Amino acid sequence: MAKGMIAHPGMAVKAILVRDGKILLIRRRDDDVHKAGCWDLPGGRLGPGEDPRLGLEREVHEETGLSIKIKNPVSVHHFTKDDGEIITLISYWCECLPGPVTLSDEHTAFEWLRPEEAASRIDETMKKDIKEYMEWFV
Repeated sequence: MAKGMIAHPGMAVKAILVRDGKILLIRRRDDDVHKAGCWDLPGGRLGPGEDPRLGLEREVHEETGLSIKIKNPVSVHHFTKDDGEIITLISYWCECLPGPVTLSDEHTAFEWLRPEEAASRIDETMKKDIKEYMEWFV
């Protein structure tokens, strides 16, 4: 790679997943490579060329067992993960369709929280996204 060039970023998506006015947070495993043990929004990496909306539906279902209705994009972020991987992340406001939460082995717990409480538990980037969701859509 030429000097000054940036490696092509990976793409990821997150869901501000709302049911009955509450947002779903999921807790990462204690041995996770990125944000171990932290609360987060459902979502994850996209495959090469994968449509972000379809990828978000897939990721949410894999991580929580839930189906969603994607409403609106909230924001786009570009950052470097703890392991040095460069990521472009799109977050979306989504409605949760009926059904129970069934966590994947990537997560250890979940909670449905009021937006203010959810924002207080997660990192600054996702906290800003929840606050934007509240400003625009609540």
